[in-house]
Amino acid sequence: MLRHGRQLRRLRRERGVSLVRLAGLAFYSKGYLSKVENGEKPLTWELARACDQALDTGGTLELMVRPPGRTDRGIRSEYQGECPYQGLAAFGPGDAGWFFGRDEAAAGLVTQLTERLRQPGVLLVTAPSGAGKSSLLRAGLLPALARGALPVSGSRDWPVVVITPGEHPLEKLPAEVARVTGTPQRLLAEALHEGAEAFAVAVAAAADGFRSAEAAKGEGTAAAEGDSDIGRTRTAALVLVVDQFEETFTLCRSEHERTAFVDTLLALTAARPHAGLPYALVVLGVRADFYDRCLAYPGLRAALQRGHVALGPMTEAQLRETITGPARRAGLEMEPGLVEILVRDAGVSPGTTADPGAARAGVLPLLSHALLSTWQHRQNGVLTVSGYQLTGGISGAVATTAERAFASLPPDRQVLARQLLLRLVCIGEEHDTSRRTLRENLLGSGPERETARAVLEVFTRARILTAETDHIELAHEILLRAWPRLRQWLDEDRAALRARQLLTETASMWEREGRDESLLYRGARLAATRGRLTEPGEKAALGPATRAFLEASADLEATERRTEQRRVRRLRILAHSLAVLLVLSLLAVAVAVQQSRAALGQRRAALSRELAARADALIRDRPEEAVLTALNAYHRDPTTHARSSLLSAYSAFSPNQLGGHTGMVTDIAYAPDGRVLATASADHTVKVWNTSAHRTPATLAGHASVVRSVAFSPSGRMLASGGDDSTVKLWDTTTHREVATLTGHSAAVRSVAFSPDGRTLATASSDHTARLWDVGSHRQIAVLSGHTGVVHRLAFAPDGRTLATAGADRTVRLWQTRTHRPLVTLGAGHTGAVKAVAFSPDGRTLISADTRVHAWDTATHRHTLVFAAPPAAVADLAFSPDGRHLAMAGDDRAIRLWNTATHRIDATLTGRGDITNAVAFAPDGHRLASGGDSHATRMWELDPREVIDRMCRLNATRHWPQLSAGGVCP
Repeated sequence: MLRHGRQLRRLRRERGVSLVRLAGLAFYSKGYLSKVENGEKPLTWELARACDQALDTGGTLELMVRPPGRTDRGIRSEYQGECPYQGLAAFGPGDAGWFFGRDEAAAGLVTQLTERLRQPGVLLVTAPSGAGKSSLLRAGLLPALARGALPVSGSRDWPVVVITPGEHPLEKLPAEVARVTGTPQRLLAEALHEGAEAFAVAVAAAADGFRSAEAAKGEGTAAAEGDSDIGRTRTAALVLVVDQFEETFTLCRSEHERTAFVDTLLALTAARPHAGLPYALVVLGVRADFYDRCLAYPGLRAALQRGHVALGPMTEAQLRETITGPARRAGLEMEPGLVEILVRDAGVSPGTTADPGAARAGVLPLLSHALLSTWQHRQNGVLTVSGYQLTGGISGAVATTAERAFASLPPDRQVLARQLLLRLVCIGEEHDTSRRTLRENLLGSGPERETARAVLEVFTRARILTAETDHIELAHEILLRAWPRLRQWLDEDRAALRARQLLTETASMWEREGRDESLLYRGARLAATRGRLTEPGEKAALGPATRAFLEASADLEATERRTEQRRVRRLRILAHSLAVLLVLSLLAVAVAVQQSRAALGQRRAALSRELAARADALIRDRPEEAVLTALNAYHRDPTTHARSSLLSAYSAFSPNQLGGHTGMVTDIAYAPDGRVLATASADHTVKVWNTSAHRTPATLAGHASVVRSVAFSPSGRMLASGGDDSTVKLWDTTTHREVATLTGHSAAVRSVAFSPDGRTLATASSDHTARLWDVGSHRQIAVLSGHTGVVHRLAFAPDGRTLATAGADRTVRLWQTRTHRPLVTLGAGHTGAVKAVAFSPDGRTLISADTRVHAWDTATHRHTLVFAAPPAAVADLAFSPDGRHLAMAGDDRAIRLWNTATHRIDATLTGRGDITNAVAFAPDGHRLASGGDSHATRMWELDPREVIDRMCRLNATRHWPQLSAGGVCP
């Protein structure tokens, strides 16, 4: 094993490929490859093939570990013990014996190549990703040429060169021709430097020399051959197969080198004077989605007009032969029913006698990978249904391959990959499906266009995506169920994805209806839609029709706003005229004074609004100027907008935020005395903060995954945390040590809460249950079953007699904590997953939230109030200790303080625009803590008078002229 590992390391270093790069190209983990190079893991035959292709070694590693009986020329007649399936790797010339299902395509390819002997030109083989194009060229065409399939005497001895372009195709081409023909590479490189025609002549001479040497070895055989359609000749043509020709466009970055490479290929196909043959037969294998790139070159376009080979998906009969042929040749049996299961899982569309059903092209390598795993679980030479199911089948192959491709991307591209893959999914009411999307709509027109193209290329090469000429789609819809990461993305972003999908469908309807104005978005709906498109590249990624729809909606709203403004202006003019007449006839002086005061108040209010809006615009980039501007706005007129701007700007300006986490903050809890704050994070830790010193006394690391929720006991001596590792941990807040680990949930624990007496702990989980635990004995008391989806949140009533649970099944359930029985189910009015629930401090009201906020009377269980606070789903709720305010954290990156008495929003806290996952009031009610995707916990001051007092104290040392001149500070 050590010898093989050293050889792999040597070949990798000679080609300047890092271990990380090789892991991405071969789709094996970096750690596994490192162990192979150090001799800790064996170099398997499949890994050797993958590394040979990634490093372009010509099969060096495969020769070292090739199973007995496998050679370059063919396969022996005894195959027992050999694996007949290739996995994700393409077939090579030595695998012709295992290559089934493409006999007709291979014969057609030879026929087309024969035509190129009569009419020289490039032969293009095009197919969608994963249709078996490379296997057809290497295991179908090359063995046929070696058997003398071309109707030319001695064609079986012609030299065959197979290359992939790579980053520098002009350097690789002469090197590979020299290696195959034995011609000095220096001579070929010098000829290429002189020009494409000179290189073609040199290649022809090299091919003739190679043919003469081969013919001399078997003169008798050559003499015995009969005349062919074209005639007998001692002249040879080199056969050049350029596989994965799309690398010319994806990897080669020099347009000059790319053009020169295409010109060289065209020169090689020209007819040689007085020879009856071209200089070379050139076959290009290219993915269907790059066909238009080939047409951009005039010489190549002219050659392609004479015909090309389009490789379509396999029919059901061909697919069955692909499955059973290798097994039959290897002496294996297949358990009855296995073939039908494989054909079904391959997604064969129903067909007729005239038009047989066909499998999706992208599923072939995944099917082969599933068959390889099934062979590894064979029983006495029989491939079984249980062995196939044990490996996870095609689903398991898809999930493993997709995760490797995703892991090979750097973090920034992983974020972009998530966005691109989600755009290939159609969100349905019950089932999600794959969406066939135009390439241009997917790439968009923003600055990340090329990066998006590179990300799509990674997943296309991994056979996760199928790329055609104009469209891209998932290779198989089984990805939606089999790849856990994609399924999690869909669950997390379902609301946003549905909104985007609805936008696209509405825009299409708008186009079909002749751009009917009644279909355009207005008001809050338009604002919410535009708010979701604030991320870089989001709007650019929309299709042309959707962008036109949004622009038309914005134009219509602006027109209606101007019309309303003109109407109001006319009414104001009329009112002013009447007021003037009234002043002249009755109380001229009194009315004049009153109007003066009103005008002054309006001027103050208008100036306040203008300053507040200016402060909002400055918060992100210039927080100091923003808070000073907001202070002036509040001093002019303390409106709700001014108060919101002041509190938001001060939060961005002041250093009142707690850093330290390396992942997003998922939950926040204050200790009862307010001196300690606990934060849970996606970095698998809980941090306990001293709120006065803003430092980290302790980091509680015990969870193996994301920590979702934290809660202090009423005494403050114990802290509970629940996470995605399905466990709940209890911590001593004095020693910061783990007291106990509560196990019982079978999925992520999403919420924890102590009862008011501190004796009981309630936990909610993604396993559709809530559980009650005895805090003293650490034993499970009860399992509360009833939800049909994830239980997102729970809360105890202030008297401890009732527990409320909120779930993804659009309901809130109330439970009697003494009998553990369900009390009532509150479901009326909910239209989405309920992710937040809270009792008012007096226990009379229960608040629940999905995309709207609902209020319930706890005595009668009646629906008392519904209001749409944020224009997005609500992530968390928190009552102030006195019950006067309810804080609502929405997905629109804002926190709203709702006045429970007036039913109005008293302030909207925006800060730096972070997505907020959790909010918590300090026990004194004057401060609020929030956490989200910025990895930090932000501390909000809620009393404008306290903010003004602090800023004026700072003004004594910093001397801000704006405050003194504006009269804010004396």
